Parts: sequence; C-alpha cells; structure tokens
Amino acid sequence: SDHRRRLLVGLGLFWPDQDGGYDDRQTPTAVSGGLTFASVSAGNNHFCGITTSGAVNCWGEFRTPLSISPTPVLAGINLASISEYQNHTCGVETGGAAYCWGHNWGGPLGIETKAPQGKPVAVLGGLAFASASAGETDTCSVTTTGDAHCWGLGDDRIGSDSIDQRTMPVQTRPVAVSGGLKFESVSAGRFRVCGVTTAGAAYCWGGGNPGRLGDALEKNKPTPVAVAAPICG
Repeated sequence: SDHRRRLLVGLGLFWPDQDGGYDDRQTPTAVSGGLTFASVSAGNNHFCGITTSGAVNCWGEFRTPLSISPTPVLAGINLASISEYQNHTCGVETGGAAYCWGHNWGGPLGIETKAPQGKPVAVLGGLAFASASAGETDTCSVTTTGDAHCWGLGDDRIGSDSIDQRTMPVQTRPVAVSGGLKFESVSAGRFRVCGVTTAGAAYCWGGGNPGRLGDALEKNKPTPVAVAAPICG
C-alpha cells in the first residue's frame, strides 16, 4: 500500500534530522513531504530516494546549503537505480545514461573536472548502463551488455591491467574491467570491488588484506579474481 511505501528512517545517526531537529533517533521516523518511494540509498551524511514515478529526491548534507527535507535533484530525468557511498551519489536513468554528483576527490563522478558537483552531471563515455555502484574514491558499473567498467582513483579498484599502479592516475572516463567477464552486478566499497557474473560466479578485485578478496591470499589484485569456495567443517 501507499502507507507501507512511505519511507521510514531509523537506527542511525543523522545530521541534521530529516524533520528539522538534530537529535539521534532510535526508532523509525517518517520522512516529511508525503512522497511515495520505490527505493532509497544512504550515504555518509545524506540520503537519496527514487519515487514511484522515477523522480530523485535527496536530503541531508548533499549540497550547500544542506536540505532537511526531500529535494528534487534531477529535473526532467527519471532514474531506475541509485547508489551512494559517503559523499557522492550515482544513478542510472531508464535510458542507460549514468549521472553522478557530490564530492569528487579521486574522480568518482566520471567527469573531466576535479571540482565537486552539487547537481547531477552525466558520466563521460556515452555507455549504456544497467546499474552503477558508488565506492569511496571510485564508481563501478555494469553496461546493458554485461561489461563491468570503473572510474575514479587509478588504483587496484579500477580492475584494469592497463593502469600504472605506481602513479595511480585518475580515470575520468569509464575503464573496462579486465578479464572479459560478463557481470550481472557489481558492488564497490572502500578498498575493493566485487561482482557476480551472469553465470553466478563471484569475483573481486582491489585491496586484498586481510584476505577479503575471497581467494585465500592477502594481496591486492588489480584485476578480477574468482572467490574461492567456502571451507566448512
């Protein structure tokens, strides 16, 4: 029902509180505005949600001045999915174009400038995406044909063997992840990225210490490695 789809926010630290206060809340608190949401994503100090009509609204410290109630951020464009990590947000519209906004240290917004963006900007490259996942200093995505791409700080998390890991050049455009794998989804985190292929296999790349890539080795991997089968017993 519409009532059940009204967004409740709880069990977290919010600055400021969405209803205008600054107190922590230990029980779900209804978001003001009367909007009906299909999905929501939480960042470090802000939230964004997609309404049932596809409109994107954000609140919190996602721009200056901050917003204490849902505020439209992408007029005229509807998003199918959205992802946040700490201080930047990315989403994919129904037509496959990716948009990002927020802080841009390391280049996770996928644009030429290093400046932060208070409004959504189109990711360079002209690719058609099915989904995108925001990481700490990078963003990774899957195209409509199942190819994984990443952009941002040019370290192991980009997933390409074509990048010089000694200099870690910022990748302002999507870079194809090495290996020729077809992905169903990817998830970018703080130090690593993991994805599930269309065949159902899990792969990870990036920071491997302590053994978090799932290959039983504590080494960084600049390209995807298969997650080993769990050991039980």
